[in-house]
Amino acid sequence: MRIPLRKGILGYRIALIARDRQAEIDKIRNLGDLRKVSIGQGIGWGDVAIYEANGIKVHTAGYENLFKMVAANRIDLFPRGISEIFPEYAARDDVIPDLAVEKNLLIYYPWPYYFFFNKSNNALAKRVETGLGKMMKDGSFDALFLKYN
Repeated sequence: MRIPLRKGILGYRIALIARDRQAEIDKIRNLGDLRKVSIGQGIGWGDVAIYEANGIKVHTAGYENLFKMVAANRIDLFPRGISEIFPEYAARDDVIPDLAVEKNLLIYYPWPYYFFFNKSNNALAKRVETGLGKMMKDGSFDALFLKYN
């Protein structure tokens, strides 16, 4: 059984933008508007295919370079998971002062997070599944999720 460990939260995306671009980004209201801007993503990230399949321009680069690229207006948006963006921004705020967290746009697509196991290790897979099932039943799964999210 597949249990979404992060409860799908990774699919909720908030973008990093150049600090002076908020008013421009506020004009994005739908997918058509989103297709008019460029998005930055890491090389080899699965999200690239999602954006491209929806007609959105994607530029790929190394992870650390993406923060500099959006601040320098080489890309318009650098979407990050809702649980990723705030610590990533805080870690770079002093060194990339033109970087900002976008205030009004939320991008969503299903992006579950699962444990997968080697097919030859059924015992481990079953043990983890049983443990997660017990946690879901007794509420500790939700409590742990809420503690960190």
